[in-house]
Amino acid sequence: MKKLHLAVVALFFSVMALADNSITEADKQFFIDTYAALAIAQMGESEIPASIILSQAILESGWGRGKVAMGANNYFCIKCNNGWEGPTFEAKDDEAGLSCFRKYATVAQSFRDHSLFLKKGKRYRSLFQLDKTDYRGWATGLQKCGYATDPAYARRLIELIEVHGLWIFDLAISEQYFEIIDTPQDPPLVQQPKVESTGNRPAPAFYDPTPDATAQPAADMTDLAVPVYHFAKEQAQYSIETARPLYPEKIQRRKIRPIIPHPVVALSLAR
Repeated sequence: MKKLHLAVVALFFSVMALADNSITEADKQFFIDTYAALAIAQMGESEIPASIILSQAILESGWGRGKVAMGANNYFCIKCNNGWEGPTFEAKDDEAGLSCFRKYATVAQSFRDHSLFLKKGKRYRSLFQLDKTDYRGWATGLQKCGYATDPAYARRLIELIEVHGLWIFDLAISEQYFEIIDTPQDPPLVQQPKVESTGNRPAPAFYDPTPDATAQPAADMTDLAVPVYHFAKEQAQYSIETARPLYPEKIQRRKIRPIIPHPVVALSLAR
């Protein structure tokens, strides 16, 4: 009997693993792309982080392939208690026997009712004191408030949010909060007819690189003479630093130290 029980448990987990493996990454991305806008819109109305809404929809509906999700459009597995008077759907869950779940006409109604369920529930009031970007606090709070009986519920939500980058939707703003301004439509572009020129076209330009033999310089060349300066003693200049007269002839009589070439250079010059 014990072996039979273990076999049933092993079969159950193998079926669950196969079901999870059948969902490809493309399927997961399609789910996120499809329902991200609904999560963002509900975040704008209820102050619940879009990442929490979307991760709960993923976890509770099994990426939209769970029995309750497909049979009742109930993506959050909300049961039909707490005064629910709408349509119902019965399915098996972690409790004994069949459980009663709320049934919706559309998935959008399921998202909207999930926001109302949390907002009106007294046990979830403390969560709305958290920031919209604190998805970890929301996930932990949902588990503490008893949204699900799974002891790893918060960890699984956080893992979904971080693995798939759902936290980015917490920073989004729903398009319904933007004012749409009607602007006059631009007139259609009209192609102007091509006008043919009736005048004579100028001849194409031609460049001849050969210099012209008759070309003359722009100005006559002038021989520049080297100026000669004559200094007299009475034309002495004064130094600004010493205030003493400087005589040009004395400057010209300075001793100049001769430059002696290198012996090798001198020998080559002598030859």
